[in-house]
Amino acid sequence: MHFFKIIDGLGVVHKTSLITMDNASNNNTMMEGLEALMLQRKIPFDRDGNCICWPAYKQAILANPIRKKRSLVATCRSSGQRRRHLRQIIEDGNESGYWKGKLINGQDKLCPVNLLRDCETRWSSTFLMVDHGLVLYPAIRSFLLDLLQFDLSSHLLPDNEINVLCHIHQILEIPHTAQELLSGELTPSLSMALPAYEDLLTKWKGLQMTIPELQHYINVRITKLEEYIGRARKTCIYVHAMVVNPAMKFDWIKKNQLEEDYQNARQWVLESMVKYQKHQWMSATYTQINCSFSVGTTAANALNHGAGRLCSIDVTVHCSLTAPSLSTLTAAEVTPTAAEVAPTMIPCEMTAEEKRAEEERADAEDWRVALHELQRYEEDGLKKFEGKMSDMVSYWNIKDNVYLLLFPVTMDVLPTQASAVPCEWLLEVLQVLKFSHKKNQLSFVDDLIAREEDYTISGQITEAAFDELYKAGKIEELRELIWNSEDDSTSDI
Repeated sequence: MHFFKIIDGLGVVHKTSLITMDNASNNNTMMEGLEALMLQRKIPFDRDGNCICWPAYKQAILANPIRKKRSLVATCRSSGQRRRHLRQIIEDGNESGYWKGKLINGQDKLCPVNLLRDCETRWSSTFLMVDHGLVLYPAIRSFLLDLLQFDLSSHLLPDNEINVLCHIHQILEIPHTAQELLSGELTPSLSMALPAYEDLLTKWKGLQMTIPELQHYINVRITKLEEYIGRARKTCIYVHAMVVNPAMKFDWIKKNQLEEDYQNARQWVLESMVKYQKHQWMSATYTQINCSFSVGTTAANALNHGAGRLCSIDVTVHCSLTAPSLSTLTAAEVTPTAAEVAPTMIPCEMTAEEKRAEEERADAEDWRVALHELQRYEEDGLKKFEGKMSDMVSYWNIKDNVYLLLFPVTMDVLPTQASAVPCEWLLEVLQVLKFSHKKNQLSFVDDLIAREEDYTISGQITEAAFDELYKAGKIEELRELIWNSEDDSTSDI
């Protein structure tokens, strides 16, 4: 046992009195093993009596404060009268200065926000429910203790459960901020994915130290996030997204990875560029994106504002490639001519050996052209847009004739979003259409159901009755029904 070896090496085994730990289940196993080792040395030690497990905190967690908060929100929102009463308490306290020194955020006035319910199918809904509930809890407490609401005092939350909710809020706030950053609409956000994931991981690991009581629960999320990041690092789209971002390029990879990783990422991008160089003669003219509107700029500014909330971003990218080595190419060899940019035409009549040699020469030229263009892009430096705006769409809109190979790669990358949250609106519309379609779905038995109006001998003849008699060849009967309907209409007049 590593813990026992550490205290034994420090010479404090006999001085060990109490051990403070979290509620992780593996701690029970550790205490059992520690008890056995202690007893072997004839040191009195009890697996249960020599540990502190924050019983009050554990009791607060077992009370399920999230469920209590959900019930509390439902209670306060159950009627319009209660909602108006709570709003009046907030406004009166703001006017009289009653909330000064009583708010968690240190403000003097309560923000008049609404209590929110959570939903399993909504991103961050639990965080927002807890967030608004904690902000308004001083007013909620006054509301529940009001003489007009004497029967609601049982919904009050004790201080230890409020403390647990504050810790849960702190844990959920980090992924909520990252999710908001990556869910930007009308602007590419994939280049910020890996930096955001790394920052999220770092901050959660920091919370394990500051909130040791919830260390086990945080570790569950860290394990899942590390698994997700591991998959993301194997996906080339994340590297491409960072490289085509003129405000990032290879900068994040250089600062956070080894030189070998940078070369691998660089070669990965070159592979995509060479693919377009090889098929240059098949490529159609790329349609320029119309960026005359300001929506993209506004969205890009919002993306930068969200990125500012995630400081100290760390990027980790691993790429494993098998492209031809570029170490033998010198700077003088990577300057292409106009003829080199055009696809090479192989003569029709060649021996197999000549064809192979020509293909190798053409392949080397393709890589040289791609390498030259990528070097120009790197040497152009990072772009710091005015107003701290990194609008990639506007940037690449005028670069289609500057970077002939990198531009189509960019067009493949830019439409890719980092999160599916912006698609929720579309999914909601599809849900409405789905249920509307279900209500009006085709029925193959409608014509088999007998209706009384189809078989009456007076009144207007129905379409179903007309079709049935006509298909059956009962023309005389059909004529009589038509005469009867005409007589009925005449008599009505």
